[in-house]
Amino acid sequence: MVRYDGRKMIVGIGVDLVEIGRITKAYERWGRRFLKRVYADVEIEKMPSSTVRRWEYLASRFSAKEAFLKALGTGIAHGLGLKDVWVVNEPSGRPRLSYSEDVGNILEAQGIKVAHISISHEKTMAISIVVLES
Repeated sequence: MVRYDGRKMIVGIGVDLVEIGRITKAYERWGRRFLKRVYADVEIEKMPSSTVRRWEYLASRFSAKEAFLKALGTGIAHGLGLKDVWVVNEPSGRPRLSYSEDVGNILEAQGIKVAHISISHEKTMAISIVVLES
């Protein structure tokens, strides 16, 4: 439990690194079924049509979900899954995390006010870092 004394405080950090080829193989094996199990509808709708960009996009979103759940300290547990958190982009292109009501309730109970995210990818890897702040 976070003790709140009026100051901002980092209460969780999560990092995840994903091999882009792993996501490509999962999609090749399972197709849209894979997408529906892992990604929110808004993420699927915004998926790039360009093949190379698509894999980077999907891998970076996957790593963001994992990094968030690590920062929260639950991983995929307590009834939470990968579809409970998703990435949207602000008009500037900056990524922002959105999440289900269940996740929102957990964040509120833990005194978490802000979730910061940074995403990057290079050739064969995608990485995300999430910082949770009270």
